[in-house]
Amino acid sequence: MNQEQIRLFSKMKKLINQKKKRFLVRNDGTDYVADLLELGISEEEAWREILNLNNYFYYPDPKPYYYGSGALTFKKQINGLDTYIKLKIEDNGDGEETVCLSFHRSR
Repeated sequence: MNQEQIRLFSKMKKLINQKKKRFLVRNDGTDYVADLLELGISEEEAWREILNLNNYFYYPDPKPYYYGSGALTFKKQINGLDTYIKLKIEDNGDGEETVCLSFHRSR
């Protein structure tokens, strides 16, 4: 991670700690709840895992164009499974929040 990405991730963690966070409900049939169940964790456990990430888990985004700039991706073992995590900060009209775009078994 470069310095800009480190600052961005620090801001994401701050927003999460302020309860300004959500999982993206996608239109492509992907169900984040089912993905979390496959990993054996709850939504709150997923947020704790995110807060425990650091630059060693950073993974260069294979599709940086998919969600535009500003998204950060990570890979981490959770319950023995390689897990892919993608985060972004978005403005929800009432301020900024950290949005979890992906949290699933690495495919």
